[in-house]
Amino acid sequence: MRSFQKSWYDLYDWLEYNPTADAEFCFSCRCFSGNEKNLELTFSTTGFKSWYRVLHMFKRHNLSKAHINSTKSLGHYKNSKSIDEIIDINKTVCLKTMEAERLKNRKLMER
Repeated sequence: MRSFQKSWYDLYDWLEYNPTADAEFCFSCRCFSGNEKNLELTFSTTGFKSWYRVLHMFKRHNLSKAHINSTKSLGHYKNSKSIDEIIDINKTVCLKTMEAERLKNRKLMER
């Protein structure tokens, strides 16, 4: 009987298994899907269940343009900063600029 194998997680880090649906999904394609073909729809919405050709389809999906783009999108999302960090950085820059301007004005007043 063919079914999901835990060893596939070692081969493909994007792999996601849903035991309720008994289907495989691609995490990055499921979260960051763009313009997709039928193969990518299988890995993002319906799930992959054809266990007899699973390794061939995993390899094919891994090299697909849609998967590569969604993986890049996931990487950008993981590396992006939160809005709080961006606001804190901008506030720090503004405070440094204001302090530099204040010191410059003080030197002008001393003259």
